[in-house]
Amino acid sequence: MNCMFLLKKLAKTSYAESLALIAVFLIFLPLTTNAQLNIGAGASVDAGSGTINMNCSDVNVTGVMNIGSGQLQKATDISIVPGALLQGDNGVINYSGDWRNTGSFQAGHSSVNLTDDCNTGTSHIVGDSDFYRFLRELSVAAGSEQGFLGGLQLVGTGQGRINLHSSVNDSPAFFVLGDNATQQIANVDVRDNDASRGAHIAPVEPASIGSTRGANVVNWFLDYLAPLVPIPTLSAWSLLVLTFCIFAVGIGNARRRELIKRHR
Repeated sequence: MNCMFLLKKLAKTSYAESLALIAVFLIFLPLTTNAQLNIGAGASVDAGSGTINMNCSDVNVTGVMNIGSGQLQKATDISIVPGALLQGDNGVINYSGDWRNTGSFQAGHSSVNLTDDCNTGTSHIVGDSDFYRFLRELSVAAGSEQGFLGGLQLVGTGQGRINLHSSVNDSPAFFVLGDNATQQIANVDVRDNDASRGAHIAPVEPASIGSTRGANVVNWFLDYLAPLVPIPTLSAWSLLVLTFCIFAVGIGNARRRELIKRHR
C-alpha cells in the first residue's frame, strides 16, 4: 500500500471508510522494510531531535534534508545530487555503504560514522565533502579473539579516524598479532581491546600516530614505565652506628697488622 493508492481511495470513500483506511495504512507502515528514502527536488525533511532508522536502505537527497539534533541510523548508501543539500547540524549520521556527494553537505557540528551495520563490504567516498567529525567504527564482539598472522592495517585519517572498540563496554575483545606479522596503525581510537596474547601492536606513543588509548587497552602503543621503587635507606642513627662499626673494624685490622709486625 502506498500514498498514491491511499489518496485515490480516500477520494472515493465516506468519512468512516476514510478513517478505516488511514488506520490500516498506519498499522502496516512500520512493517515496510528496505524502502529507500527519496527526498525530491523542492522537498524538505527535518529530523528535528528524532531518529530515522533506514533498516539498511539508501538515502537519496535531491531536495533538502536537515538532521538537526537527531539521528539517521542504519543507512547504506547516501547520495546528494547536484543542487541538493544535506545539513548535518548537530546530529549523527550512521551509514554502511557509499557516500556520494555531488551536491552540498553542510557538516555543522555533526558526526558521520561509517559502521558495519549492513555488511556492505568496501565503502567508497565520492565527491568533495568537509566533515566536522568522521569516524570509521569497528565494533568487535566482546570476549572474541581475532588473530592476524600475516599483517594488520588500521589506518584512518585526521578527519576519518577509526574507532575500534568492544561491543560491550568494559568487556574487552582480543587481538592476537603474529610475531612476524606486519602492522600499519594510524589515527585509531582504541578502547576495550586486549592484545596481550600476541605481539605488541603499535609500540609508540599514541599521539605520535594521531591515535588515542581509551580504557581497558592492553599491549597497544607504548607501555608506560612502571613507577620507580625507592631503595630503602638507613636512618641517621643507623648510619652513625654503621660508621662506628666500620671504624672499629678498621682499627682492629690496624692493630692486628701491628702485632704481626712485632712478632716477626
